[in-house]
Amino acid sequence: MCILAACISCTSAPQGTDIKPLDLLDDAGAFYIKLPKKTDPVLVERILRSSVDGLDEGDAKTIASHIDTIYTGIARARRNTTIQAAISGSVPKKIVQSLLKKHAAWNQKELKIEGSGRTYFYYTSSVSDMQLAFPSNKIACVAKDVGPMLIDFDSHSFMEDFSHRVSDAVYEWLDDAGSEIRFYAPNPLSFLTILTGANLNLQLNYVCGSMITDAHHDDQYVMSIEFDFYNEKVVNMGKAMLALAFGLTNSQAVQNSPTNITVSGIKISKQQLYKLFLL
Repeated sequence: MCILAACISCTSAPQGTDIKPLDLLDDAGAFYIKLPKKTDPVLVERILRSSVDGLDEGDAKTIASHIDTIYTGIARARRNTTIQAAISGSVPKKIVQSLLKKHAAWNQKELKIEGSGRTYFYYTSSVSDMQLAFPSNKIACVAKDVGPMLIDFDSHSFMEDFSHRVSDAVYEWLDDAGSEIRFYAPNPLSFLTILTGANLNLQLNYVCGSMITDAHHDDQYVMSIEFDFYNEKVVNMGKAMLALAFGLTNSQAVQNSPTNITVSGIKISKQQLYKLFLL
């Protein structure tokens, strides 16, 4: 449902204003992912179906065909997971209206931006704790509280605000225009635990990387990951633990600096990535 009403808003950004979805994500994520739809359309459809109670496969395919890229920040606590997403794409208004009517659990509300006086619509659900907002016909937002995202959208649209909440490193890595899936984990422990199934107690500053679908096996990705360690004394031990966790028998490791390595050629099941989205 996160882009079902991407054409509905009560105010529009000025002509020529370039609002990037990354400008709307906050800095609370343990890891961030850029997911171009053409890289894994099945994952996009599954994210949509998990976000909308009762959304059928046909509707999910229709919506996904109008999505360009999903940018997601995920924060994990012991008992819950918080997901925030900013999506680029454009869904024709007649499709939006049809799907909103079909899935009537969503109720429209409005938020008046203090200071600017502009008002935006957002949507709440009787069966989900997620909120949806569609501030323009090119960007949609989903979060437990979309208010901060709408405030940032308004500021970027009308006040010539060029700031972003995520770190420069996250922004620059995910802002790449390529078609590969990209990820950046400022807090890499939970990210690696989900991907490997192992509790890797590594002294890591960050993890970032990219993945594409394996040309020979469409049920898995080929991944390249950069690991940045706090202390060079733990690098060799870390490499050994990573080799065991990922099964890096056919991968290649390059030492970029005493505390930084890049491992490429890692093969990983798509199901392991789907776990990040609780699918």
